[in-house]
Amino acid sequence: MKCLPAFSLEAAIAGSPFAPLYPTPLSLELAITEAYRFHENDHPALRELAVLRIQFSAMMQPIGEQDLLAGRVFYPLVSFGPEVNQPGGLGYACGPDVIREMLKRPDVTPELAARAEEMIAFWSSRSTEARTRAAYPPELAKTLPSDAWMAESGIAFPLYRIAGTVLDYAKLMRVGLPGLIAEARSLGGRADAEGALFFKGVVGALELLATSCKNYALQASELAARAKNPQRRSELLRIAGSLEAIQSRPPQSLHEGIQLAWLYALHSGTWNYGRADVYLGPLLDADIKAGRLDEPEALRLIQSWWRLMKAYANPFNNRVFIGGRGRPDEAASDRFALLAMEASRTLRLDQPQLSLRFYEGQNPDLMEKALTVIGEGVTYPMLYNDDVNIPAVARSFAIPEDEAVRYHPFGCGEYIIAARSIGSPNGVINLAKCLEATLHEGRDPWTGKRTGPATPPVEAFDSFEQLWAAYAAQVEHHVAACAQQEKIEYEVAGRETAFLFISALYDDCFERARPLLSGGVKYLGGTIETYGNITTADSLRAIEELVF
Repeated sequence: MKCLPAFSLEAAIAGSPFAPLYPTPLSLELAITEAYRFHENDHPALRELAVLRIQFSAMMQPIGEQDLLAGRVFYPLVSFGPEVNQPGGLGYACGPDVIREMLKRPDVTPELAARAEEMIAFWSSRSTEARTRAAYPPELAKTLPSDAWMAESGIAFPLYRIAGTVLDYAKLMRVGLPGLIAEARSLGGRADAEGALFFKGVVGALELLATSCKNYALQASELAARAKNPQRRSELLRIAGSLEAIQSRPPQSLHEGIQLAWLYALHSGTWNYGRADVYLGPLLDADIKAGRLDEPEALRLIQSWWRLMKAYANPFNNRVFIGGRGRPDEAASDRFALLAMEASRTLRLDQPQLSLRFYEGQNPDLMEKALTVIGEGVTYPMLYNDDVNIPAVARSFAIPEDEAVRYHPFGCGEYIIAARSIGSPNGVINLAKCLEATLHEGRDPWTGKRTGPATPPVEAFDSFEQLWAAYAAQVEHHVAACAQQEKIEYEVAGRETAFLFISALYDDCFERARPLLSGGVKYLGGTIETYGNITTADSLRAIEELVF
C-alpha cells in the first residue's frame, strides 16, 4: 500500500474548524490506516493516540441548527473505540462490506479501489477482532464459528466489544479537564517506564478533547456572529462560553457540566452516562439559586441533550440514571431528576434509556412523577428497586454494599459497578439450539455439524433426568467456551489497546499506572447472553410431561 502524506494534528485542525478535512471517499479511513501502520510497533497507548488524532480531526460534526450543546459524531469505516457504532467491533475495527459498497460509487477511481482493497486486507489481520480470533485454540474456534452471528444456525458465538462502561463523571465535574490532565502528568512523572507511556497517551488524548472544545467554541462564535435571531445568537454564545470555560477550569454551571460530560463521553466511545442527577444536580441547584437559570430553561437544555443522545443512535444503551441510595446531595439531585423525567415525558423518544432507582424513604415526588410519565404511555423511566438490588449486587459480585450502591444496569440489563468494573457481554448461547442438538446426538440438524459433546440417540434416554443431564452437558460445554473466549478477548485487547479516555476515569487505572485491560480496572468480569430461555423451558416441560 502506498503511504499517504504524513498527517499531523496541527495540519488537521488548521483553518476553519470542521471544514471537510478528507473530502474524497475513504480518505479518512486511509489516513487512519496509515497512522496505525506508522505506529504499529509503538506502545499501545501511543499507537492509539496517533490513530485518535486522525480520527477526531474529522469525526466531530458541526453544531446543529437547534442544538443547545455542541457534540455530534460520525464513525468512519475504519476506526477505534470500545464498541464503535460503525463499522462495529472492539478496538481497531474495519467494515469491509460497507467499504466495498462505497467502492461502487461512480467517483471511485480504479486506483482508490485498489488502495481500499489493500486496506481491507491489512485490517483483516490487524483489527482487534481478527487478533482475538487468531488467538483461539483449535477446539474453541470449532465451538464458536466466526460466522455464527449471520448464519442460519449456531449454538454459541462470540461478540467483540467492551460494553457497559460507566465513567466517573463526578470526578470529571470535580477536577475538570485541566485537573485530569495535571493529575496524569504528575503521576506519569512518578510511574515506571510502562506507566509513563500510558500517562503520556492519556495526556495526549485529553488534549485532543481540549482541541475539540476549542474548535467547537470557534464554530459557535462564528455561527453567533452570523445569526439573525437574537435568541439563537444568545444560545450560540452560551455554547461558546461554556466550551471556553471547560478548557481552563472545572464546570461551574449546568450548561458547562452537561457540555463537558457529553463531549467526554463521545470521545471515549461509551454509551452510558451514569448517575446524572448526582454530578449535575448541584450545578443545576447553584444556577437556579444564583438566578443564572430557571427550570424551564434547564428543561430545554436537558431536552437538547436527550436529542443529541437520540442522534448518537444506540437504542440498546444511551443509559442515564437518576435517584437511588448514595447520592450526596439528594435535594439537588431530585431537582435534576424531576426535570429529566419531564424531558422524557415531553419528547417521547426511545433514547436515552432513563432509569429511576428508588428505595423506601426516598422523596415520593420522584416515584409519583415516574408513574405519571409511564402512565401517559412513555417507555421511560425504567424502575430499579435499590432495597432489593443493592444487597443482591453485593452478594453476587462479592463486594461490600458501599460499593454495590454504585451498580448500573446497561444494555440488555447486565450489571456493572460504575467506574470500577467491566463485565462486557461477549458471548451468546442459544439455549433452544442446545436442546435441539441434545435431541439430535449433539449435532445441529440444520447443518449436520457437531460443535459440542456427542449425546445418545433420543431412544436411549430412559428418563427425563438422563435427557436433562445430556442437555446440561451441552450448555456447560458452550458456557466454558464463551468464558474462554472472553478471557482471550480481554488479553488481546489488553495487549493491543489502552482505551485512554475510559482509563482516565476508571478505578484503579491511575492508581496502578496501567490501562483498563492491562491491569488497570479494579474488577474484571464477564457476561454471557442467553437466548431461547422461554422456548427451552416450555419444551423441556412438554417433553417431561408428554414423553416421560
